[in-house]
Amino acid sequence: KQVRLQYRPASASPVIEGDPSQIHQVIINLVTNASEAIGDHEGVVTISTGAMSCDEAYLRKTYVDDDLLEGLYAYIEISDTGIGMDEAARQVLFDPFYTTKFMGRGLGLAAVLGIVRSHHGAITITSEPQKGSAIRVLFPAIEGEEWAEQDEPLPEPAWTSSGTVLVVDDEESMLVMTRLMMERMGFTVLTAVD
Repeated sequence: KQVRLQYRPASASPVIEGDPSQIHQVIINLVTNASEAIGDHEGVVTISTGAMSCDEAYLRKTYVDDDLLEGLYAYIEISDTGIGMDEAARQVLFDPFYTTKFMGRGLGLAAVLGIVRSHHGAITITSEPQKGSAIRVLFPAIEGEEWAEQDEPLPEPAWTSSGTVLVVDDEESMLVMTRLMMERMGFTVLTAVD
């Protein structure tokens, strides 16, 4: 509850071919780890998206060096203001059963690596002790296709209504998401944190 979640989506991103549930799992695992890296302190986890052109030299320095093809890649980056990692921790981060938690299993990031590898993607990590971390997951883009948020409106809800709804939740992200959904259905929404 002491961690604030920020979103920084790109206004337009290239299209990728992938399994939505597996990519969702990547995001969940990375956000969970970022939140745990902050620990009991207040901090921020940021989810960013974007696109970048990657050459062969750049891709060889990533955590998935499987002779990836250079070109345009869409990325999701999860960054945190947590404790950060030294070089030794970065080297074993994706090893199965490696964990820094007393009762942890260590399979979350190993699963992330497997999913990214199966999507012919790559992972980069920027981190320093006491300065936080940023993990960028890259997926090859389908050349020539782009999704622009402003060009494709959300579908209309299956039903609409009216009235006033009070939404109470101590997590800001849940309040915002629920408020937006309820407003799309025609409700006037009041929110409260307690």
